[in-house]
Amino acid sequence: MAVSEQVLLSLWRQHASWAQTAMKLRARRTWWRTVVLMLIFGGAGLQTLAVALESTGARRCVGACGVLALLAVAVLSRKFLRPDETRKWQRSRCVSEGIKSEIYAYRAGAAPYVGEHALEQLRTKVGNIVDWARDMAGEVDIGPMPQPLPPPLNEELYLQRRVGRQIERYYEYATNSARRALLFHWIQIGLVVLTAALGAAATIFSAGEAVLGSWIAVLTTVVGGVAAYAAGSRFEVRATTALAAVHELQDLVDGWRASGKSAPSPEWSEFVRACEEVISADSRCWMAKIDQGRFP
Repeated sequence: MAVSEQVLLSLWRQHASWAQTAMKLRARRTWWRTVVLMLIFGGAGLQTLAVALESTGARRCVGACGVLALLAVAVLSRKFLRPDETRKWQRSRCVSEGIKSEIYAYRAGAAPYVGEHALEQLRTKVGNIVDWARDMAGEVDIGPMPQPLPPPLNEELYLQRRVGRQIERYYEYATNSARRALLFHWIQIGLVVLTAALGAAATIFSAGEAVLGSWIAVLTTVVGGVAAYAAGSRFEVRATTALAAVHELQDLVDGWRASGKSAPSPEWSEFVRACEEVISADSRCWMAKIDQGRFP
């Protein structure tokens, strides 16, 4: 293997490590958000159930379990759902996407990676990106590479292997996010209808008004929790953003093909950079700070 390929492989491994780190941090965050949501529901339900129990011992036991569940919510939220945990996930993903974007630009022969110093420029750029998150070195996972190092890319290969595949991934991601958004929407509607039905029952059957009122309060908590979970997951925003990226990339490809230009050329470098900007748009606000020498 040539020295240049060894260097590229080393840089690609860094991308893979940061990508795996981002996935790990995101999965951990999602897991604890789900656990906290279930504990909120469980705690509220147990405390309501305790009120309805006739046995004093059972009432105290169930009520205590409800209190412990709600206390666990506070402890787990403080430990695992802090804002800095979310920032770690975002930063690791930014580093991964930044390295990947620069390597694809290098493989496509886009400026500034032109000439005999191209590899050194790439090493410097990747080094700056990694230095930005140096304080997270202890979080980085080092494992097998899920994807091979991309080969040198001519015009058609870049359009197919980078842009074309990314369009497919964005479309699939948008479809899945839209389905999840719709699922949570119908869950919320179902819970609201159930809450309204219990409210009507409490009005009609006054004998059970106190018990039904307690469960109405629980369902109201559940509705709020589901809504907060869906809002935090940003399914609708993700779907909209991914679809917008699909259209932007397709417009860029169509415009490039219609222009009659070819690679290598200054116009090719501009096209590649425009595509990479769209692909990593959600992380460019962070990466711009690197380009300006401002490291948060």
